[in-house]
Amino acid sequence: MAVDDFMGFRDNVYRLIVENAAEGIWLINARGISLFVNERFSAMLGYSSEDIMGRHLFDFMDESSKEVCLACYKQKDEDIKHEHVLNLKKKGRLMDKRAVYRIAGKGF
Repeated sequence: MAVDDFMGFRDNVYRLIVENAAEGIWLINARGISLFVNERFSAMLGYSSEDIMGRHLFDFMDESSKEVCLACYKQKDEDIKHEHVLNLKKKGRLMDKRAVYRIAGKGF
């Protein structure tokens, strides 16, 4: 298998895993803007992926969860993995979902 063929195959495998995951996957940039969500995450929040894309992560959580995220972001240079229960909003109503996220350090 040629390198280009393998890279395309690998990308397709990753895409299938993300699209079919039972867990919600949410990718945000360093400014907290939503870049990607899979269908499961969209369903969890009750929004279409188009409604989430381009919006700030704080639009989907309560004040205490915002404080947790801000505190973790201040430690981003440490490149550590944070695990917290965040209070996410589904169509404006709070729901509890466990969120595991990594805030990348200097190399990101």
